Amino acid sequence: MAELADALDSGSSALTGVEVQVLFPALSDASAGLPAGVFLRPLSPSPGRLEPPTFGVHLWVADPDRPPLPPDDRLEVLSAAEQERFTRMGHRPAADRFARSRGRLRHLLACYRGENPAAVSLTVSPDGKPEVAGGPHFNLSHTAGRLLIAVAASPVGVDVEPVRPVPAADDLVRRWFHADEVGQYFALPADRRPAAFRRGWTCKEALLKGVGCGARELAGCVVELDPDRPPAVRLSPDGRAWHLAAWEADGFAAAVAVRAG
Repeated sequence: MAELADALDSGSSALTGVEVQVLFPALSDASAGLPAGVFLRPLSPSPGRLEPPTFGVHLWVADPDRPPLPPDDRLEVLSAAEQERFTRMGHRPAADRFARSRGRLRHLLACYRGENPAAVSLTVSPDGKPEVAGGPHFNLSHTAGRLLIAVAASPVGVDVEPVRPVPAADDLVRRWFHADEVGQYFALPADRRPAAFRRGWTCKEALLKGVGCGARELAGCVVELDPDRPPAVRLSPDGRAWHLAAWEADGFAAAVAVRAG
């Protein structure tokens, strides 16, 4: 984990479109936090024609507060429903971040699908998971200063959160985590619990987004909380096996879950 964070921190200002796996071999080492087959790429405005992954995950990273397109062009590629949602949110940072993130998502999926960004037919599942008919599988997460988009050959989920104090972490664990996780969390030294909370929250969010069941199953899944151990799924709501990666870098905690097979 430390090697991965150091690699990302040292290279975050020098990314040029080359897969980070090439720049930082630690990314291909499962013990470093990401399983083999997960590639981290900076998201440029026009990444060109892309082949969908046949194995593993393409994980794209960008700053959602810096749009790659002029505002008018960005809004033009959004669907009527997305533009209506943007209007309802008002011109606040969260609304702009939503529009930028959806615009980047559409442009990226268009590169994989070989079609116009505005033609990408996004649907939303009853639990709010965005999907596109005909693939590829994808998921996105954004917060102030960071957007992650995961593209995979099988169902995938991703989550990113800022690294910051969470005073109510203990209470949140008691309320929303599985009993096994609660026991593991409070067995850890007090100074390791903040990292354990971030690990647990991001991994559970990524897993549940991948499964597509929503936050109602937060207590129905079990992940490895100890930040000094490799991330792992102990229990999934769908009963399937999932690969899980988690890491912290540049002030953000993130996780990606992809279904095995």
